[in-house]
Amino acid sequence: MHPRRTVVALIVASITGFVVAGLSFVPAWLAHDRVVLGEGARHVHVELTAWSSQSWPILSAGVLLLVAGSVLALAQLVRIRHIGPGWGLSSTCAGLGLLGAGLMPVSQSGHASSVMLTAGWGLVAAVVLAVAAAGGAAVVAAPRRVVAAACAALVVLGGIGGWGGRVVELNLAEGTGLHYHRGSYTRQASDGQPTETLTFGANTISVGSRWSGLYEGSGRVVSLTDDPACPDVRASYHVDEVVGGGITWETIIDTCANGERARDLTTGVWEPDR
Repeated sequence: MHPRRTVVALIVASITGFVVAGLSFVPAWLAHDRVVLGEGARHVHVELTAWSSQSWPILSAGVLLLVAGSVLALAQLVRIRHIGPGWGLSSTCAGLGLLGAGLMPVSQSGHASSVMLTAGWGLVAAVVLAVAAAGGAAVVAAPRRVVAAACAALVVLGGIGGWGGRVVELNLAEGTGLHYHRGSYTRQASDGQPTETLTFGANTISVGSRWSGLYEGSGRVVSLTDDPACPDVRASYHVDEVVGGGITWETIIDTCANGERARDLTTGVWEPDR
């Protein structure tokens, strides 16, 4: 028979991982706040679970490690042989570190939007449960100092590494959000418009010898000014990327040359020159 103190610790370690697993499906783990740029900033707020794309794989792995620790604790509770208590402690400590990484905010600022991920109440509750699970596993394992130090290192390294992984994952997922780049694009003749070459400079733009001036971008929106053909006109367009790397223009407003510049820019797909 297990001593009473060990039985209580095993029950705690056995239950907590499964409670965290159930809690992981509640959309309260991460608060996803996005500010979309363009025609005025817009704020979008979403609550996420532990299995969303912004949670995966760091927080999801933390949940699975805690479940594994609970399974190992349950095996010890029912006295399945050959299950060493150190395995459950190690799994739980690693899971605690990864979940702890979610408590630290991560953010990314792109051309079209900025995103911030912060911890929700579900994640905070999961970390508290993970601490309880680690405490129960430690009582059962009664680790020597070197084992306790190793488990503490798992928590710290899991937290730091997990936070770094979340930063990398967010940046890869979001990208820059910039659909065009400095350089030239060509549009083949179509719909009555001739073949043209469009060139983006640092803040200048030209379309063959027909149109030129300055541009500024905010999200999907590109604004054009100071075109000699219509120096007093300020125009705005949506510029979006298409498959293959080309871009299309969609008019928001442009009265230059009675709409002729808009007809030119919005005709066809502008393919990047390689």
